Amino acid sequence: MKKLITICTVAILVLGTSIAQANLTNGGFETGDISGWAATPGYVSAVTFAAGLAGTPDWAPVDGDYFAYLETGVGEGIYTLMTQDFWANEGYSVEFDIFFDTEDWDPWFDDGYAKLMKAGGGAETLLYSESVATVGDFGADGWTHISYVIGDSGVYYLEFGVENVGDNEVLSAIGVDNVAVVPAPGAILLGSIGMGLVGWLRRRRTL
Repeated sequence: MKKLITICTVAILVLGTSIAQANLTNGGFETGDISGWAATPGYVSAVTFAAGLAGTPDWAPVDGDYFAYLETGVGEGIYTLMTQDFWANEGYSVEFDIFFDTEDWDPWFDDGYAKLMKAGGGAETLLYSESVATVGDFGADGWTHISYVIGDSGVYYLEFGVENVGDNEVLSAIGVDNVAVVPAPGAILLGSIGMGLVGWLRRRRTL
């Protein structure tokens, strides 16, 4: 009995470590800053509110008190970037909320995106892409929820970017919130079953 409890405990600890490794740092930006992320200084910040550009609606967090706000301004054709590495197992999903907002117009097609890459090489996966061409002059798309299932276990690189195209006169921006790596449903279920089994075995021992 003691041996079985030990085996179950070790299995849960291993699973728990795997799940913990999957979590990004400060994905909700509730620290009030962008700690945990590599970013372009001066153009990326954690905010509680952002005024809509060129008359589009004002922006508030999807959840909590803060969201990340990336605006153009580095220079024409140079992306403002926010990135972070993380570990994820096969079957886990990368999730976040994002918007694109612009005060620019045709033919200055500023754009914003989110992409995922396997660290050390491999194909890039474009998770989100918007531009002046897709939202229209002085347009915005609203908060959009993105979910992508990881195909292979490993270290990944998540990148958000926004740039001025053709000029550097007016702003475009993206907002990002609720960035998370969510364990596969099976992993959560297995962990719950394992924890329940350990509790049951311990209760049996005390009877």
